[in-house]
Amino acid sequence: MKQFLLKTIEFLKPKTGQRRRRGVVLALCILSASVFWFSTNLNKKYRTTISYPLKIVKIPKEIQLTGKLRSSIEVQVEGMGTDLFFEDVQLKKDTIFLKYNNSYRRGYILTKNHLEDVQARIKSGIKVVRLRPDSIYFQHAKRVSKRVPLISQVKVKLEPTYQLERPPKLEPDSIDLIGPQTILTNIEEWYTMPISIGPVTGAIAASIPIDTSNHIITRRKKAKLYVSPERYTQMAFKMPVHITEKPKNLRIKLNSDSLTIACLVPMSAYDSIQNHSFSLNIPFYSLDRSYPHIAPDFGFLPHSIKVLHSSPHELSYTLIRETQ
Repeated sequence: MKQFLLKTIEFLKPKTGQRRRRGVVLALCILSASVFWFSTNLNKKYRTTISYPLKIVKIPKEIQLTGKLRSSIEVQVEGMGTDLFFEDVQLKKDTIFLKYNNSYRRGYILTKNHLEDVQARIKSGIKVVRLRPDSIYFQHAKRVSKRVPLISQVKVKLEPTYQLERPPKLEPDSIDLIGPQTILTNIEEWYTMPISIGPVTGAIAASIPIDTSNHIITRRKKAKLYVSPERYTQMAFKMPVHITEKPKNLRIKLNSDSLTIACLVPMSAYDSIQNHSFSLNIPFYSLDRSYPHIAPDFGFLPHSIKVLHSSPHELSYTLIRETQ
């Protein structure tokens, strides 16, 4: 068939002289035959099946359909060939709407009960004979609302000399979800979309889309993420080490009585940090007698100070009992 069409097109290409006239005559003959065939055959009554988009409507607010819902329905119709032809070839077919009723609580639809509804959506002159499948199965559950924490999945990119003094703030920090009770029971938190922003060099308030789900409705579609980066610089300072609350008859000898701290600090706080005296105080009762080494904990430092490393990175000690 393909070869025949190609040869016909080649034959019908514009040509000079007798071949051109023959081509025009042949084209007119083909056109006349086509019109005659269509007028003869499409003027008869036929039965065929046409696929239509399907949507269930008028669902009560307290009910939610779950699972994968059927998106189309096969409609067996009967009518004149011309009506059926134009109904089937239209690019955008009318959606078939099935209205929810109490019988749906069984978990299935008997499509034969909707013949009249579907007939009302079909072009006049076409008769609906049957709907396929005979039954449409689905799941449904009670619709409820639940408030859960909203967690940011945003990756903030910063210029090399910038740091976050505090974590980005997300508003709101919680969100109301609406969906099937069977699903919401197992949801303890919700998330923003995993996106990246930046590089950031100053305070910003970014609009962040909230994640979506087929069966979960969120009351908000976007959240605000507040980011306040600071320009940082390197600093090094000495920190004395003291063992506190030690027994009177014990002396503790450390391998170093001070630490050199290398860190990053905000440029705006550089002078105040440089002029402040920090010391590492370690309670005696926190020492592990079986392992005479101390891993310094710098959690007491202001959160704006980002410790890179310390020297020495670990302290060792010796307990010396003093005799009276």
